[in-house]
Amino acid sequence: MTGFYVENEKPKYSNPKRKKFDIKFNSDRSAYAKWNQYNLVDEKNKYYLSSESRLMQKEDDQWKIINVISFWDRVKPINPLEIESQFKD
Repeated sequence: MTGFYVENEKPKYSNPKRKKFDIKFNSDRSAYAKWNQYNLVDEKNKYYLSSESRLMQKEDDQWKIINVISFWDRVKPINPLEIESQFKD
């Protein structure tokens, strides 16, 4: 599975674009974050959508990621112009 994310010591995906952040604090030491992420596949010049989430825990006044979940739509690539137009300043 590593080959999906890294090839020849170089990440296959670059320049992620993120939107629809949602952060919930379960307590002063626990939080859950989720967002949509668009990942650029350089060799294909296409973006792929993933739904990302992180479970975080505060230890010694620093937040640490304790769980990562990522669901990818690898079937339906998205044209870069469509994504980049959504993220213009």
